[in-house]
Amino acid sequence: MAEDPRPGSDEWWLKTLATRLHDRRIGKGWSWQRQNLDNDVRPGLEHLWSWMVGNPPLPECANGWHEAMRPMIRMCTVNIAPRICASVSDRMDPLGWRTAVDSDENGDQIAAEIALENRFGIQLGLLWDYTLSMGSGYTLVGPPRSGSKIPVVTVEDPRWTITHENARTGETEYGLKMYRNDWDTADVALLAVKGGVRIFQRENRRSILNRSTLRMDPSEWAEAENKVNPGEYDGCVLTPFSTPSGRGEYEIHLNVIRKLNDSTLNSVSIAKHQAFRQRGIKGLPDKDADGNKIEYPADAFLSDPGALWRLPESVEIWESTPVDMNGIRAQHKDIYEEIAVLTGMPLFYVTPDAAEGSAEGASTQRESNTFRTRKYLRAADAGLALTQSKAFAVMGESERAKVSEIRTIWHPVEIHSLTEKSQAFAMQRQNGVPFNIAARDCLGYGPEDLPRIEAERARDAFYAAATATTDTRVEAGRPVRAIESA
Repeated sequence: MAEDPRPGSDEWWLKTLATRLHDRRIGKGWSWQRQNLDNDVRPGLEHLWSWMVGNPPLPECANGWHEAMRPMIRMCTVNIAPRICASVSDRMDPLGWRTAVDSDENGDQIAAEIALENRFGIQLGLLWDYTLSMGSGYTLVGPPRSGSKIPVVTVEDPRWTITHENARTGETEYGLKMYRNDWDTADVALLAVKGGVRIFQRENRRSILNRSTLRMDPSEWAEAENKVNPGEYDGCVLTPFSTPSGRGEYEIHLNVIRKLNDSTLNSVSIAKHQAFRQRGIKGLPDKDADGNKIEYPADAFLSDPGALWRLPESVEIWESTPVDMNGIRAQHKDIYEEIAVLTGMPLFYVTPDAAEGSAEGASTQRESNTFRTRKYLRAADAGLALTQSKAFAVMGESERAKVSEIRTIWHPVEIHSLTEKSQAFAMQRQNGVPFNIAARDCLGYGPEDLPRIEAERARDAFYAAATATTDTRVEAGRPVRAIESA
């Protein structure tokens, strides 16, 4: 690669995006201690992801206490961040996609094949985790596997992937994915440009990707092979996903989560100390019968389940009063409620007792979470449509690739009982709603289920007609035609 890349060239974008990616990952300029940060200075994505996987940075301990205290602090870390994200991601379940070619309720069959072969059921769950925890996520559309016509679609980690969008149109123009190839002892950079991907490598036993500072020396990077063209698509194969605010779900509430961890540590510490309450002995003589001062050994009154004490009759044992823990428990519960209010997460996601509340309160919590989830569904719609459009374009399906015609069919956000579903379905049918729409919206059937249901309905109708008998009777002097089941 050239020593001094020309601004605007692919090599220049490689260096620029790598620097942006590194700064975003480590959170350049962000710190817990700084109170006057600008709004656009965010925590590093590594920091945000550490809360998601239950390994957040621990508070500092006084000198000499690290070995003793840090395991206990780690034990008292409440891993609530995944629950905040799960309250939304659990309800983000796509059933299928409509396209310009196939826009009925059953969805497009080729779109379903793309989702099935690329294991969208698993991959999209990871995409939602990335997006909700760190504020962004990505999909990468690549050429098909050998012997298949379906493009390979992968979900990419925002800690190692970044894109650049046109300021006016919002179109993704460049993208970068970096990773370490331990087998070849090389850092690899995939630069997504219009019409394909350029692959660069830096062969060195020491990776530069995990360093606190990134120094992109162009002389160390060389293009590994010619540009990989995934097919007939001529745009950038990376697609960004983002939350409406561009931030993670719990990003602005980290201080409250830290307060919860601190409250947990305090309650556990006090409970542990309760097992070793202060004890005192009243009336123990200081001198023996000869007037000599008695030196009691240090282990004379050992606090041990097997210890045996021999005391004079006049001696009385005093023990300190235990601390009342009810106030601490109440404060702990209040912090949970504070987190639920601030994030919009239903309280029953973290406290089982909330499920025993009033029906009106539970309904309000569900409604709040429903509105919150729908907001994220609208944000995800655009990314999924673009991803499917790029996959169709790679396959040469130009008509299906019209992104303005692609619609995601989502599983209903609200969860209802079987009785409620049946009643809603019957009411919809009475009001003239088509069977397939009512079956999807009320009973929760997916596009892949509707053809099977239609076949079963046709078979039932055929058997009902075949087993019916017709006879004619005369009653009161007039013929009466009756249809009776055999």
